[in-house]
Amino acid sequence: MLKKIIKEYLLRNKLFYFFYKYKKIYKNRGKGIYFGDYAEDVIVNRFFKNLKKGFYCDIGCFHPSKGSLTYLLYKRGWRGINIDLSKTSIDLFNIARRNDINLNAGISNYNGFSNYYECAPHSPYNSLSSSKGFKKKKIEVYTLDAVINKFDIKNIDFLNIDAENNDYKVLLGINFENIRPKMICIEDNKFSFILIYKSKIYNYLKKENYFLFSVCGVSQIYIDNKYKNQLSKILDTRHSTNYF
Repeated sequence: MLKKIIKEYLLRNKLFYFFYKYKKIYKNRGKGIYFGDYAEDVIVNRFFKNLKKGFYCDIGCFHPSKGSLTYLLYKRGWRGINIDLSKTSIDLFNIARRNDINLNAGISNYNGFSNYYECAPHSPYNSLSSSKGFKKKKIEVYTLDAVINKFDIKNIDFLNIDAENNDYKVLLGINFENIRPKMICIEDNKFSFILIYKSKIYNYLKKENYFLFSVCGVSQIYIDNKYKNQLSKILDTRHSTNYF
């Protein structure tokens, strides 16, 4: 309180106020840092700003930093599991994120083997869905539940799904009673809220008690309903209380 009174007093001084204004301009002109294609990780990091030791799962991880929604979390001390169809992608993660679990596999709604379609050895367009002109390869496929059991994962705070037209099937392989991410970001190439509200992904997650929090480009961000009434405090940069 005393600090506030002193500041108000000083601001009435013209010379002090002159330097105060320029300090504010230069102090706050720094660029924000993000790595997601649509800056989705800005939202992710704001939501989890006070969770220092969280766990993420990145399905279709592609690259350790380029376009990554988990790289800033990793730099903050989070750890997680990164999964991709591309062996090259996982080799990159094994170099850049040695403290993570890095898995070369497909994720869907069944366990077994499948063909996947390779655009290039390292490409964000590699997919389990048939694509004309792509090279066909065989790969082991798991449900996310099977991966969770395999690596004895107890909790996922943030789940990112970018599975190139296989995203809905990834959701079907999750038992939300056992593992319940606080936030889910999922790619769904719909640019109209009318289409989003009619989509299988939106209605499935709504049934599982998640609400659509934000749409960033091709990404939709969902949050567990239990945090809905706390969002104003969770997102408020003036508070440092951890609600998780």
